[in-house]
Amino acid sequence: MRLLTLSFLLLVPAFVLSKLQLNKQLINIGLVYQNYARSKVYDKAFKETIRNINAAQSVSAMKRIASKYTLNPVDCILPKGMFYPAHVLDCICNTLIKNNVSLIVFVTASESYDDTTSAALYFLHMASHTGIPIIAWNADNAGFSFNKPLSEYRILQMAPPITHQIQAMIALLKRYNWPKFGIVTSKMAGSTEFLQNVQEQIQSSDHRSFK
Repeated sequence: MRLLTLSFLLLVPAFVLSKLQLNKQLINIGLVYQNYARSKVYDKAFKETIRNINAAQSVSAMKRIASKYTLNPVDCILPKGMFYPAHVLDCICNTLIKNNVSLIVFVTASESYDDTTSAALYFLHMASHTGIPIIAWNADNAGFSFNKPLSEYRILQMAPPITHQIQAMIALLKRYNWPKFGIVTSKMAGSTEFLQNVQEQIQSSDHRSFK
């Protein structure tokens, strides 16, 4: 009898917990990496954070999320190096949209500033058309260019965007009164847009020596 009672006491909380878990809404989060070998650290950190949130072992605001939702990571690994439109469309259509993800996390750990930069930018442009919010961390973000503010693309870029980097450079030039300067760029993706942004920032400057 005691054994039966003990079993009942052990099973009831488990049954209640399973019911609560069934009542929770499943939220899929797309984790997109380029060159997974270099992104293992990010992948481990993201998934550990998701586990902590689901286990209500995070800050109080996250605990409230855990009481109503269960976060589920959905991986999409893009090929190492340069990838092609078919790879991007396959990831977006057959993985992210198919699994109805509510958020896309896009990470590139490479700082190669070559064709891979253009490929990563292409992914962000295509993914933004889905209307799914995107959190991005791209080490080669300096080579990215957008025609509109990132907020209109529903992209939160954690790496400093090119516009902010130019503003910081010009602020330093103003601070030390260096109105004459030259610009040297490579032929990496985004170099033309970089020059155009510099000219626009200078034209909009309220400092006479930078007109």
